[in-house]
Amino acid sequence: MRRTRCSAISRARFSLAWLGMLAVLSLAACAGSSGRFSPMPGKSLPPKDESFEVAVFESALPARTFERVARLDVRMEMPASKDASLQDAMPELKRQARRAGADAIVDIRQQRSKVGDTTLFQVSAMGIRYQPN
Repeated sequence: MRRTRCSAISRARFSLAWLGMLAVLSLAACAGSSGRFSPMPGKSLPPKDESFEVAVFESALPARTFERVARLDVRMEMPASKDASLQDAMPELKRQARRAGADAIVDIRQQRSKVGDTTLFQVSAMGIRYQPN
């Protein structure tokens, strides 16, 4: 009798712990961001230092000559009540540009969609490297 009662309590504690962990993972999935970069063929570069300031060209291209070196992607998920902006995605976009060895970001595109109570915000751009003069 005592053994059965202890194992029932253990199962109940395990079930509660499991449900708690699922709840935490669900909340994390609803309010997270991820980023990645894909080098252009033949353009694999060493990463830039974390302190490197990546230039951002939202509406025009730089005056200097450049080459496109990587596609940059950032995806954010958040509650539908929160409206994401480019500024929310910019730290991750710059981080991916540094990882790709890019000097600057151009060709920024944004896409928003809603799925149930979740807002999906996706930003894609190109990382560029300046050419020597």
